[in-house]
Amino acid sequence: RPHICHRLDRPTSGLLLCAKTRHALLGVSSAFRDRVVHKQYRAVVCGIVEGDEGEVDSPIMRRESRTRWRVLRRGRSLRLGGGHLTELALFPLTGRTHQLRRHCAEVLGAPIVGDSKYGGGDAGSGLYLSAVELRLAHP
Repeated sequence: RPHICHRLDRPTSGLLLCAKTRHALLGVSSAFRDRVVHKQYRAVVCGIVEGDEGEVDSPIMRRESRTRWRVLRRGRSLRLGGGHLTELALFPLTGRTHQLRRHCAEVLGAPIVGDSKYGGGDAGSGLYLSAVELRLAHP
């Protein structure tokens, strides 16, 4: 029976990867373990993120945790983010719990809209974080 291979935080939307066979499950699991899966997320964050792209290298629970990021666009808001919002493409290079949410809030200083746990407040329509791309060799 199908098995979910790519886990998302509950409030995160977007792609899920499921394996239909044991062979596929083993192949996909080793791809994630060996970090050869390319993952891309989109997020709308509160405030202005300085710079156009970069990499966060900030441990979570004393474990290596890295995320590449790129600004897609910046905009104004009448009620969120202190008047400014930034849309980011996020590329996690490791897979720690709440990694993207913590890196945005704690390192970039721009919590994800709707992320009340890490300072993004309640936008009334959930967390503005979505898994938009997964690339890996088919097992």
